Amino acid sequence: MMEIARSRIRQANMNDRVEFCEGYVHDLPENNMFDGATLIGVLHHLPGEPAKIDLLASIAKRLRTGAPFVLAGNCLAYADHPLFLGAWAERWRSQGVAETEVHAKLGRILEGADPPKSENEILEILDQTGFERPQRFFSSLFWGAWIAFKK
Repeated sequence: MMEIARSRIRQANMNDRVEFCEGYVHDLPENNMFDGATLIGVLHHLPGEPAKIDLLASIAKRLRTGAPFVLAGNCLAYADHPLFLGAWAERWRSQGVAETEVHAKLGRILEGADPPKSENEILEILDQTGFERPQRFFSSLFWGAWIAFKK
């Protein structure tokens, strides 16, 4: 992914405007402030609310006041929404996925992630970790995306 990003940045002649940082957010110096950040498809893989709070707070520490932050990921407890799980299963079936693989995929979803329980939980965590004015701009079954700004 990083090589693809580097290639696209070179093609766009933006090398002087982009800094690539490989590693963990908490490893970045706190005095190196960034103008924006994204976290896409990650939060729901962190086990428990404390890990989610730690990551979002770590991102907030490294953003300038007013900087935009885009958060996207699964935002509902899977087991609480069997209708949505059924819709996912039907989507896979319509794409030709065998029934055994559909069940395997559903099993991995139910065991392999820990999404926030609701959109309200996401909004509370964003507020708690230093972000304001979150606005949802996308949703699809379990997925949602928000833009918020560093306080």
